[in-house]
Amino acid sequence: MRGLISQDRCSWSTAAAGAGYADQSHLIADFRALMRVTPAAFATGRVPVTDC
Repeated sequence: MRGLISQDRCSWSTAAAGAGYADQSHLIADFRALMRVTPAAFATGRVPVTDC
């Protein structure tokens, strides 16, 4: 996931295909499960607050 975030890309669907996902929605679902925010929210700095 870090590699996908840090890359300049044309679109999320292109990034998803390059990472081996069947489509963009599966990439977004995995990202949300791991990061607890959407990739767009993460890219703009809106990250969840944790107690860790």
